[in-house]
Amino acid sequence: VNHEPYQDIMFSLQGRRTRWYAPELLFAIPECGDSLRASRKTDIFAFGRTMLEIFTEAPPFSYIAHDAAVVVDLFHGGFPRRPEAIELHGQVAELEMWDTLWEVMERCWFRQPKNRPSASMLVKDLDINLSPPTRVRNISISRDEAVIDSGYSELVIEFI
Repeated sequence: VNHEPYQDIMFSLQGRRTRWYAPELLFAIPECGDSLRASRKTDIFAFGRTMLEIFTEAPPFSYIAHDAAVVVDLFHGGFPRRPEAIELHGQVAELEMWDTLWEVMERCWFRQPKNRPSASMLVKDLDINLSPPTRVRNISISRDEAVIDSGYSELVIEFI
């Protein structure tokens, strides 16, 4: 059996990064071409997963113990389930805008990369939808990076 096509997936499972991976980094998706390389659109996908992790303080699919099961779920088009208010941490649990934030995350996770928002669209959405009192004090997104500042720590995501 030739295991070469599965090496990237097996490496990812060992590194436990699959929870943040865009589907086109794990599977050959005809509409995405045959390249399994990172792009700005895969970074946008991961940014949405990172937003979920920030608000829940748990990795995406935290309710699934094994990464292999996450990969199967992703293969079938699965999304992380929407957290209940009691699972959210910080003041975001009290925000009326959680629905809007969830919609922003879901748009980042579109299966088709071309349907995901651009970084500039995310800036606009997050500027409009995040206002005090939130746990996140500042979000800035440029062509090259996203910076999320909670006032206590800063998360910098570099786009490749």
